[in-house]
Amino acid sequence: MSLISRRTVLGALASTPFWSMSSVWAQSGALKISHQFPGGTISEGDFRDRLTRMFAAEVGKRTKGSLKFEIYPGSSLMKTNSQFSALRKGALDFSLVPLNYAGGEVPEVNIGLMPGLVTSYEQGAAWKNSEVGKELSRILLEKGVIIVSWIWQAGGVASRGKPIIDPSDAKGLKVRGGSREMDLILKEAGAAVVTLPSNEIYAAMQTGAMDAAMTSSTSLISFRLEEVSKSLTSGRD
Repeated sequence: MSLISRRTVLGALASTPFWSMSSVWAQSGALKISHQFPGGTISEGDFRDRLTRMFAAEVGKRTKGSLKFEIYPGSSLMKTNSQFSALRKGALDFSLVPLNYAGGEVPEVNIGLMPGLVTSYEQGAAWKNSEVGKELSRILLEKGVIIVSWIWQAGGVASRGKPIIDPSDAKGLKVRGGSREMDLILKEAGAAVVTLPSNEIYAAMQTGAMDAAMTSSTSLISFRLEEVSKSLTSGRD
């Protein structure tokens, strides 16, 4: 995930979200941080919400209170898929959002959820200072967005029925892949692709509009997908 802001360059790579910021600063008032994940506190709850609160607290400390933040969890400020465009237009200061959600607008960010590309947390963390990370940062900067914090997460598959382990297991099912490339794999395997942000997975699985969903490890927990699932395929180790 990545947090994206629009005031100062303070500084995400995710199988889900990045932290980024747009390159223009607001003139006055508290900076707004938007994300789609459940709210909590700086010490409890979804780690992505906690991360935004730790970030806000640390910046406030370093600037002696001259920079303040308002945090809007659960897509309470704007719809999930509107955040990236809002950052680019200067209508939003920061967002912790899966960059691949913006793949239709900036195709290069689909690399954030490219199947099999990142195989460990160490490899994901190394992107920040590697050539691929520098190129990704350059492309986003051209679009008016700055990566503030780099994050990568492993993920898994929650299913209402049988576990999804091999591609053939998805045949005939309605499955959420989470990115264009994952969707291509699912289509090739014979699945019907469902496209929606992770905070809408629960409702879709509860109503039967979706049979299975690929999402980040934290989202599997924070969105309580165990309540609507019978099987879980997890990215262990």
